Amino acid sequence: MVIKPKRRIAIYVYHNVLNKVSNYALYYLSSLKEITDEIIVVLNGKFDEKEKEKLYNLNLAVLERENKGYDFFGYRKGILSISNDKLSKCDELILCNSSTFGPLFPFKNLFDEMQKKECDFWGITKHPSIKQNVIRFNFETKIKEHIQSYFLVFRKSMFLDPRFKNYFENLRKIKNKKEAIGFLEVNFTEYFKNMGFKYSVFAPDEVLEFGIDNYHQYLSNIMAEKYKVPLIKKTAFGERYDLNLKESYPNKTEELFNYIKNETKYDINLITNEIASIYSTDEIKKFLHLNFVLSDKTREKFQTQKSAFIFNYINDEYFEIIKTYLEGAFGLIDIYAIEKNNLYKKDKLKINLLNNNTSYFKQIKELSRKYNAICMFLPEEKDFFGLNKIQKIDYLKYLLNSLIKNRIYINNIITTFEKNPYIGVLFPLIYLNKPSIQIKKNDILDFMKKMDINLKINPKYLNLLHNAFWIKTESIGKINDVIDFEQDNNLNKGIIFSLLNQKYGFLEGNVSSIDEIKIYSDNLEYLLMNQNKFFSKIASKINKIIK
Repeated sequence: MVIKPKRRIAIYVYHNVLNKVSNYALYYLSSLKEITDEIIVVLNGKFDEKEKEKLYNLNLAVLERENKGYDFFGYRKGILSISNDKLSKCDELILCNSSTFGPLFPFKNLFDEMQKKECDFWGITKHPSIKQNVIRFNFETKIKEHIQSYFLVFRKSMFLDPRFKNYFENLRKIKNKKEAIGFLEVNFTEYFKNMGFKYSVFAPDEVLEFGIDNYHQYLSNIMAEKYKVPLIKKTAFGERYDLNLKESYPNKTEELFNYIKNETKYDINLITNEIASIYSTDEIKKFLHLNFVLSDKTREKFQTQKSAFIFNYINDEYFEIIKTYLEGAFGLIDIYAIEKNNLYKKDKLKINLLNNNTSYFKQIKELSRKYNAICMFLPEEKDFFGLNKIQKIDYLKYLLNSLIKNRIYINNIITTFEKNPYIGVLFPLIYLNKPSIQIKKNDILDFMKKMDINLKINPKYLNLLHNAFWIKTESIGKINDVIDFEQDNNLNKGIIFSLLNQKYGFLEGNVSSIDEIKIYSDNLEYLLMNQNKFFSKIASKINKIIK
């Protein structure tokens, strides 16, 4: 017997703070098209025609509305746009939204499995009931067991019932997200259950044995790997780190990230590009544990491949400090100098000078084809403003110890890149005794706008980014040719690379040696004793690194 395929209409509610249609959403919609006959995209917010064109190119219907009422009022807009005649010819109605990444596995697998369930409506995961009142939602009723509303599927027995449409026509007005969860999502399942409709979910009840209420959020790695849940909450990668630690364990998000990258066909760049635009670098580093403390001990195997060290030649005094480190790494690392004022005198070290008559960036990009990783050490004279001679030496040694301390340490940097393929750049921790390099906020914002970089970065942290770092040359290879070091001298070069490596699907991390972490924590303790408010905020983060 030939089984007639189900006719499905999907309503996808999309919101983006930048009013841009992200690639992860386009992938989601393309995958959803494989199991639906029609998709209606409801845009919560005002999008320009260029962005809407991305949806039209997929032959999707597009509705726009003011960004009020959150997802349920977006669902309402889509449902009320479908004629009764069209709805009567439909077998299943899907309500879904842009709060998740995926699918990690084909939607067909999900629907084939749920076809076996006898129910009127279903979802992927549910939140169990909680007996006590939940203060954070600011409502007095207890949480009832409910299907989580990021993905809901209704069958004819339910969506053709007049009470279904009547519910959405008369939705309770809400003021904020807490009310959207507390009054709509939490009560929706029980409201229709009390009318006699049966519901089910894809995730088995055995997941509740872990004792985590919101298991889709806080056990996301297990949900993907063990239970093959196709959709993962975006908030798993950068929200409420304190709850994450309380509810599960510290490396859950990192495990999920690596599982998706290595064990599924889902493009990890869809995640890195999106989380870089909606979360601060600080949040991402916490969730993915991108602080690397390296020792001088060989890690597993010693790399024979060469890397490169590119530095600004400021003056002889500056070079004498760097030279000690270069001599220790000689033969493993090739040395290049940016030398604009013809101050460099020939030395026994074999140093290659970059051509002053050609764009430095183009030369560096050319070198990126030769090496797997390059250390950029580009402090300028203005970086030493306000420092005495001892402080200058300490500052340079602090950075160099965190970057090219010795041959084994360099090897460990390269190994760190290899073991963390999504890392594009590694910075030392900020040097606590050094005054911030003042870069105008507008210069950064203008540059980001010019490069179409949309990253959620707190401007107060921009001045603390280094212009000394290791960068994976794969990152350099993806940077546009329009960047020219000479034309962008008003910007710290480290910030340029930091922003661009994220734009192209890489993340940044912090790296330091054990010795430098000790110096860092000692300086931090001294500053905390002097009640420096800024550093008191990052004290707990450093403690997590050095434990």
